[in-house]
Amino acid sequence: MLGGVALQFFLAGLGAFGATSIGPHAMLGTLLALLGLVLLILAAVAKAKVGPTAALFGLLVLQILLPEIGKGLSAPVISALHPVNAVLVLGTAHHVARGIPGGGSATAERPAARSRVA
Repeated sequence: MLGGVALQFFLAGLGAFGATSIGPHAMLGTLLALLGLVLLILAAVAKAKVGPTAALFGLLVLQILLPEIGKGLSAPVISALHPVNAVLVLGTAHHVARGIPGGGSATAERPAARSRVA
């Protein structure tokens, strides 16, 4: 998920500066939202990190809706929240990934140190 979000920033830059259309960015965004749904289902089954994973999924859905709501209401200020929400998606995805094997956590649980009795 984190790699996908980072790739989203790159694809948005490509689209914004005319190297390509915004199509790849939109397509990957939809795939990330679907991945978010899968992660939410897995979290619910495992009964682990359901709250943060639900927040991530909600932010991903909001991410898709923000540009459309802004266009529909002729309110570009709403569409302008899209990159701000992207930062929230990145931070929440990082929080969800922490402590998951392979999630890149530097603070994964470690066995308790043995105490020495003199």
